[in-house]
Order: sequence, then structure tokens, then C-alpha cells
Amino acid sequence: NNICCIASDFVLHGADQQFIASGAEDGCMYFWDLHSKQVAARLEGHHDAVMGVTAHPSMHLLASAGLDGTVRIWQNESVQV
Repeated sequence: NNICCIASDFVLHGADQQFIASGAEDGCMYFWDLHSKQVAARLEGHHDAVMGVTAHPSMHLLASAGLDGTVRIWQNESVQV
């Protein structure tokens, strides 16, 4: 795929689902459903490539870092997977 690259990834668990989160060159963070292998959700927030994605170990928070020089913190309410 010419717009998505996995800069960092980890498995998220939803209601009977598992996802991989990845950063992409289009400035978005993607959630990939492990079973269907399709994009389940897309978060927009960076103006350049997303180079890192990580999850808080115990809270429902995600962080993404972009080449635009920003770090975005995503709370559970903004992540609909």
C-alpha cells in the first residue's frame, strides 16, 4: 500500500476483536482488524507522517508522534474501534 506504513504497532483488544494500530505517511493513525485484515478506524490529527504510535499500559490512552513535530494524545472517547 502506498500510504500506510507500520512505524510502530501493538495489539488492542475491543469487544471480541483485536486490532493493530499503526502510523502512516498520510498523517493518520490506523486501526487494522486482525481478523478481517481491513481498516477498522482512522484517526486524523497530524500534518505529516506519523512515525510512532504507543498505548498507555493501564489507561485507555494512545499517543502518536508525527514528523510535523507534534505528539497527539488520544483518549478513549476519541478512539472508536
